Amino acid sequence: MAGAFPDRVLEGGFGQVLDLGQAQFLALVDVGAAGQDEVAVAVIWTLRATRIEVPGQMSVVGLDDQPVARWFDPTTVAQSPSRIGREAGPASRPTAGAPTAVGLKRIRAARRGLCLDSAPRRGGCRMTTGANTVGDVFSAGAEEFHLWSGALWDPVGVATAAVAAPAAGESVLDACCGAGASALPAARAVGPAGRVDAVDLAAGLLSIGERRAREEGLDHLRFHRHDVTSWPVTGDGYDLVQCALGVFFFPDMDRDAAALTRKVRPGGRFVVTVWEKGALDGWQSALREAVLTERDLPHRPQRDQLARIDTADTLAAWLQDLGGSVPRVVRRRFDTPLSPETAWVLATGSGTRGMLTGLSPAAVARVRTEFTARITAAGVTDLDVRVLIGTARFTG
Repeated sequence: MAGAFPDRVLEGGFGQVLDLGQAQFLALVDVGAAGQDEVAVAVIWTLRATRIEVPGQMSVVGLDDQPVARWFDPTTVAQSPSRIGREAGPASRPTAGAPTAVGLKRIRAARRGLCLDSAPRRGGCRMTTGANTVGDVFSAGAEEFHLWSGALWDPVGVATAAVAAPAAGESVLDACCGAGASALPAARAVGPAGRVDAVDLAAGLLSIGERRAREEGLDHLRFHRHDVTSWPVTGDGYDLVQCALGVFFFPDMDRDAAALTRKVRPGGRFVVTVWEKGALDGWQSALREAVLTERDLPHRPQRDQLARIDTADTLAAWLQDLGGSVPRVVRRRFDTPLSPETAWVLATGSGTRGMLTGLSPAAVARVRTEFTARITAAGVTDLDVRVLIGTARFTG
């Protein structure tokens, strides 16, 4: 297509839409072509965030007919991997770095674990994350989680690092690091002379974080799969320990946060980011109500723990109770456009995914329909993102 119409092709990343603005972009482009369906979903996401209707004002074409295409409805080109493999196999030999048969089997198994569409699959796929731990939940939803990185997790991570203010050459422990939202800006700040250890239990998110660090050449940023509360510390400890949107997921928030503070060197900083009281309410309430039409929800201790520190005063007092001196709390707000499609991706790519664990594909589909109806009726078109970032110094 580029060869036939060279003057009508606009090359660029997803941010091209936001950089140009809606009117100028629509004047230049009316069809978007993506190399794979995952990219097409991200393109649709960006267009809708800029209030460009898909398919009303623009069409998007993907490739591969992946299950993810069913959530966003792009035009997609189906392929037959099995036929391609049969025909290509005899003429090919393994090369260094090529996926092994075992690796491909694991990839297929991981994708089956993301059974969020309504069509039953052979083997009676049910939405499950194996052992229902926080790490398992986030790892199973890693792809969906990362679709929200640019609009949600990264801005919160950048805000966290800005308050933490890591300096060149410092050592940083990023607890509950996810896909690197706060670890990446910390690594940029400390530079090659410093180091950042990013620790999490969600293997799927860690893989994404590792890839992002490689792409930026941040060799001094290392991702580790480990229980961060028992992460070993060398020397006097870290100059900075930061934890963005993670402390309330700990089994015992007070005990486990205290374990983190013991990893701070004398005079170092401990920085915590939490949701402010009332944040995400419209989206989260609609999701809970939709899930309750299919099942009862167990009591979640995370909600109680967050409720203890979701105001500036209570967060500052909690940091002081942990032994911190001169606690300071900064409030940040980000209003992010929300559509029924992106709202569902967030539901399946964050801790709320656990609400759907064990439901059949048909039940998940009903929850999604009910959820969409509720946020539409409530007029929820933006995600109310409000966070509190608390920091304090610890003497050891």
